[in-house]
This record gives sequence, structure tokens and C-alpha cells, in this order.
Amino acid sequence: MNDIIGNGVLVDENDIDDIPRGYVFNLQDSKNLDVCHWGVSLGGGWAAAANTTPGEVDPVSGKLVMVDFRKGNTAYGEFTLKSALGVCKLKYDSHVVTIKALDPTHGPNYY
Repeated sequence: MNDIIGNGVLVDENDIDDIPRGYVFNLQDSKNLDVCHWGVSLGGGWAAAANTTPGEVDPVSGKLVMVDFRKGNTAYGEFTLKSALGVCKLKYDSHVVTIKALDPTHGPNYY
């Protein structure tokens, strides 16, 4: 995907709610770049995507950490980016997840 629309700009975890509506986001394992989750920002910390892992068990607390869906589900749904980030941190092998965002209308191959 990065080859098609660009690599995006790194977003600090504290700024995840500020990713503008319509921007494409990528939650990516920091060590294995092939492990990632793409979607679109709906603004205000909300996002939409397909194939979203709904939850993972925190090995420290033993509690199930879930994605906060307001519509839909794992197949396709709207959810908070922060909750999806939390699940990805548990699921991805490195447990260190980077967040990138980009305006798809300004990618190198946009025509």
C-alpha cells in the first residue's frame, strides 16, 4: 500500500485523535512492516476499516482488551483509533506499533 499511496507521516500516539477526516491511517508493527492495519480516519479519533481484530488478551492483567466499535464489527466497522491501537500493541509481535497517516489526495501516484 505504501508504494501506491505513499508512506505517510508518523503520528505521535498522543495526537491520534487529531488525524483529519478522510486521511488514511496505518497501524504498523515497528519491526515487521508487513504486519499492519489500514483504514480511514472519520475525524475526532474515530476510524473505519475492514478486517479489524476485535480484541486480544493482555498477558499482564489477563483481561480482554477490545476495540470500541460504535457501528459494525470486525468485518467492517467504525471504532476508536485508540482502542484499535491498544489491540494492535497486544497482537503484533514487537508490541511496539507506529501510527502513520496521509492525505490520499496528495500521494505520489494520485491523478
